[in-house]
Amino acid sequence: MKRKSRIMAALLSLWLMGSLILLAEPGGIALAQKPVPVKNPDGTTTTPGIRDERYGSGGTMDETTDERGRVTKRVWKDGRGNTMESELTEYGLGSGKWIETRIFNRLPNGFELKRVTTTRTDEVGNTISTTTETYEKGKRNGGTKTETDLSGRSRTYKLDPAKQIWMETNVDGTPLTSGQGGSSTAQGFAVASEAVGGLNTTTFTTPRGKVRVNLPDDMAAGDTLSGTVIAEALGKNDKERAANQGELSGYVVELEQQQASSTSRILKSAIPTASNTTYLILRDKDRKEVAKIEVPVAQQPPPVEKFDLPTLGQQGRAIEVTGRFDGDFSTTNVKVGGEDLEVLAESPRKVVARNSDNKIGPTELAVEERGQITKGEFHSLGIKLSAPKLNLLRGEQTTLTVTVHGLEGIREDVPLVLENKSVEVITMGEQNVERIIISPAQVQAGSYTINRQLTGIQPGGFTITGTVTATTNRGQARSLVLSHD
Repeated sequence: MKRKSRIMAALLSLWLMGSLILLAEPGGIALAQKPVPVKNPDGTTTTPGIRDERYGSGGTMDETTDERGRVTKRVWKDGRGNTMESELTEYGLGSGKWIETRIFNRLPNGFELKRVTTTRTDEVGNTISTTTETYEKGKRNGGTKTETDLSGRSRTYKLDPAKQIWMETNVDGTPLTSGQGGSSTAQGFAVASEAVGGLNTTTFTTPRGKVRVNLPDDMAAGDTLSGTVIAEALGKNDKERAANQGELSGYVVELEQQQASSTSRILKSAIPTASNTTYLILRDKDRKEVAKIEVPVAQQPPPVEKFDLPTLGQQGRAIEVTGRFDGDFSTTNVKVGGEDLEVLAESPRKVVARNSDNKIGPTELAVEERGQITKGEFHSLGIKLSAPKLNLLRGEQTTLTVTVHGLEGIREDVPLVLENKSVEVITMGEQNVERIIISPAQVQAGSYTINRQLTGIQPGGFTITGTVTATTNRGQARSLVLSHD
């Protein structure tokens, strides 16, 4: 009895000193070393051996943080110390992030890479793209990819294992059957265009990355207009992306003999009065044409006399304002809550800007054109999509929670559309597209929340979007990107 008391006293003393912790195991009580953070030569800190049974009893997780305390790496291990999953995070401008997750298979003679999921988000948390690649015997044998533009519109792709290239698909995963009329490309290049949210966005795909061109979607004969050129370099690390960005900065976009690069960013041009079509051309650093696409031009409509301001918009998405403009960025200024917004495109009848304001809730939208200022009430909304389980088995279910923030004080109904963009991977309740009306009476403490059930069908990344729309703009979306087994 005395011996037992001495043992208990010793254990209690060690526990109070903080040098050991007690872990409950199926067979009784076991002693384990308390995780001790280790400072790395590059300034990061790694805490090894954090208890985490994601991969079974006795499993651990090693976590690395940078000098600002942000998580940069996590490694999950099973009870035998074998690495089963790793997650790398890189931080860009603002709070934008690039996250790569690797899953490994246990084999009789070792382990091999099973799946890699990469997610990119912007500074306000909107998902820009998600890519899931599957591997067998060290070779990439399949994959899916979803990209979301500034208006919230998503494109989906599948990997062609034989050619090792991404092919654009419909939402259900079937190949696109309709071609892009009036386009031509050099080998290794591609081009596509779509009009949504007040923008006509053309995407040139190159071996080094993408070049996106935003123009107003109402281009007409005789217009003076402005647009933006944005380069998005490929690469799995800063060095690769920097090299590809340098290459892309030498490319120029041409419209009616006016050129602009991603470095100059702004493209200004004038459409001939007798034109009913024009061409957007991409040239490489040697000024050789590598891709071209036809852009429709409408007949000159009557001028818009009155400014019409939207009453709401989403953080990180496009805001469309109609009115009498001159098509020149230099005479236009758009502000939300006193903060200047990035103008993306302008015609004589509208301007489209990106809502980069980081505050949500009721505020003010102000548009200045040639010294004339128009103001209006505006709600800057945030949409959060979350689920407790991000790795589902086939047939396994989890609950999707959608919350719209910033609704305090609204006096009109707000349409909300939920859409499952990956119907071949998951199901969302009883329907994959659901239209909901948020009334002012349903808003509690400035927010509106709903839950929906998700069920896994097959492995792979998937995307769900929530879209809010206003009377005078065409809607913005927030993407939730998850993956499951």
